[in-house]
Amino acid sequence: LEYGVALCQDGQTSIATGGPRSWDLAWAYFTGSKEGTDGTGSGKGPYALGDKRCGQFGTCDDSGLATNNENARALWEEGRLALKNGQCFKAASNVYQIRAQMAIPLLQGTLREAYEVDPDGGAAQADGLTEVAEGWAFASGVLPLIALCDEDVGSLVWNNTYLNAKNL
Repeated sequence: LEYGVALCQDGQTSIATGGPRSWDLAWAYFTGSKEGTDGTGSGKGPYALGDKRCGQFGTCDDSGLATNNENARALWEEGRLALKNGQCFKAASNVYQIRAQMAIPLLQGTLREAYEVDPDGGAAQADGLTEVAEGWAFASGVLPLIALCDEDVGSLVWNNTYLNAKNL
């Protein structure tokens, strides 16, 4: 996404080779090759994670798709159009909003896996090892964002999800 904005700032606004093309590629990486044209496919990437988690957190839209994915798609399309029209700073603003939408399933995954390893939560239904590993994978993707909001909470999440922690 940032590369697309940089291309725009260099005057490269062509759909075929400029900033919009870069955003098309970024969308393809985000959604993966198995989502299909309507988002209901069997993908394995970040987009699919949003759809998987939305049912667990009540964040699906009426069609069963994750609202964060639909929000990201709308922002992506808006930013792509801005790049095409040479509105580089508008697109740059969308980058931050898209990142926020992309973080939602990672935060949901962190919470879900923390619950599943909590002895007072869902640990009885979990095998433990998988949830610990997945919890760390999700947490490591959002720990910088959490720490920016509250450093103490970031440390708490780190201490409770880090794979090499002594208490695991």
